This record gives sequence, C-alpha cells and structure tokens, in this order.
Amino acid sequence: MRLFEDNFTTIDYESDFKILIIKRFNSKPMTDKIYRETLLKLLEMTLKHLPKGILLDNRELEFPIHPDTQAWSNKEILMPLIQCGVTTGAYVESADFIAQLSVEQTFETKIGEHFKVRFFENYEEAFAWLLVASN
Repeated sequence: MRLFEDNFTTIDYESDFKILIIKRFNSKPMTDKIYRETLLKLLEMTLKHLPKGILLDNRELEFPIHPDTQAWSNKEILMPLIQCGVTTGAYVESADFIAQLSVEQTFETKIGEHFKVRFFENYEEAFAWLLVASN
C-alpha cells in the first residue's frame, strides 16, 4: 500500500510482512532540507503502522548525506524508530560510492549499535533477509 510519494521518495507498507519499503530516486537535486523532510515522513509512517523492519532501496540515491544530517538522523529518526520497536533495516546499496559511504556512516554511532542493519546489492536478497531478521 502506497503511503507517501514525492519527487524523490516513495514509502510503501507491506502489511502482510509488517515492513516499510522506502525507495529513493532522482536524488541529484535533493537538498538537506528535503532529505530531512522525507525522514520525518518515514518516522510519521512508522509511528502510524509500527512495522517490524524497514527496507531502504537506495539503488538510485546520489545524494551524499552531510555529517550534520547523519547526526540529526541518528537523534531525531533512528532513536525514535528503535524506541517504537523497529530494530532491523535492510539497505539496498547505492551505486554512488560517496552516497553509499554516507549512509553507512550514519550507523557507525552508539545509537546505530542498537539497530541491526545489513547492506545488499540486490533488492530480492534484502527483502528475504529482512523477512527472517525482523521476526
């Protein structure tokens, strides 16, 4: 079920599996402000649907996440996700090296230690792993 869509992101909910699926695309013109707004939308949808896991499809992500935004997302997004019971995330890697590195750096903090995350090159493998890991 589609929950949200804008020029850069879609958020879908797979109710049978209790998984939120976030797909990023067309991210080259994205700004920090827009990136943060989409994360706030993710948090809103998480609080509403209480998924067990999150699948983030970053294959088309070309936006390098600034260190300040990485820290902000840990405090304002990741910590509340963990507090409402989401502790597992599967990430389909971006082809853009810098964008992918910035995503991985987000989880290299104390807060990130409480969130089980795994990176994949393939969407189907990520989804299959998340089904097992989030139950």
